[in-house]
Amino acid sequence: MNFERFLNNRHGWLDLEGPDSDCVIASSVAVSRNLVDAPFPARLSSDARRDTLDRMTDAARSIRSLPIDDEVDLSPLLKIEREFLRERRLITDEMLAAKGERRVLVGDRQQASLMLQEEDHLRLQVFRPGLALDFCWERANRIDDELAERLTFAYHEEWGFCTSDPANAGTALRGHCFLHMPALVMSGDAERVLETLEPLAISARPSVMGRSAPEFVDIFNARTFGQTESEVVRGVTEAARSLAEYERQAREVLLGADRRASTEDLVYRAWGILRHARSISYDEAMALLSRVRLGIEMGLDIPMGLSTLNNLMVYMQPAHLDLLRGGSFGPDERQHWRAELIRHRLKYPDQGPRPGDKKSH
Repeated sequence: MNFERFLNNRHGWLDLEGPDSDCVIASSVAVSRNLVDAPFPARLSSDARRDTLDRMTDAARSIRSLPIDDEVDLSPLLKIEREFLRERRLITDEMLAAKGERRVLVGDRQQASLMLQEEDHLRLQVFRPGLALDFCWERANRIDDELAERLTFAYHEEWGFCTSDPANAGTALRGHCFLHMPALVMSGDAERVLETLEPLAISARPSVMGRSAPEFVDIFNARTFGQTESEVVRGVTEAARSLAEYERQAREVLLGADRRASTEDLVYRAWGILRHARSISYDEAMALLSRVRLGIEMGLDIPMGLSTLNNLMVYMQPAHLDLLRGGSFGPDERQHWRAELIRHRLKYPDQGPRPGDKKSH
């Protein structure tokens, strides 16, 4: 696996701005499928696991709707390399924890990944910047249709697609929107607003990149059964639009006469710390970047684009830092490298991290 090339390549879905990008960072859909003639992955023998893996890989290689850029076998990888793929959202926590032979196929500038032998035989993810669930589903549906022409998936007329976890049966579709809601958090209204999603069967949790920062939220459909795919996509889309509107209203309050000075002070202090810090933890960096992102979204004078900030949030994660620097470091060293990376990217926003920047120890 050429991780240097991965490190050089920026996320397609983080480089661009999409609809409602001021509040919605990105959208994704994920669909799970299982072969009709094989047990679930946890019950497969070694020989059967290799057979199903090869069959699914051959099928995926032949479809036109997803040109594959990389094929990555997870079993031979170091732990840090598997963590790197999870940090890039190319694999899930379940894929990371799975045992035995498993593979991820990556395409479309890392805006699509096909996980083979996760909890289910196959799990497809499609990403796009901004609020673009309709686009994600249309793309995923085309890929799924092509795969279904080559593989027979387990499907029941009453229960829908069969999955290893019954909670994912039915459409076996999850639609996600990743939102930035700092003004609602600052105003103390975030929890109240998120509670309005429960009657709509929409769940919310901290996003993968923002687990330590409550301002970054992942919303998704709580159930996959009893709704069509279009209804799932429409429901999550409407919920994301509603949250975005609440967030914009909260930002207007922060820009009002009573709050503007304190809001600007918070943003510019965060900008100053990021530009000059010599050591910074992941939690602190996420909190400061959230404030800077708020300043950009509110039109304050921050010489940085959302694309640079989005990618910076990815590269400062632990496995990315370790691979970029060519080693496995302790927390203190990693905090030093994180601060150095942030300072470099803020000073040279058009330059991405390069493997040539590695330092040996």
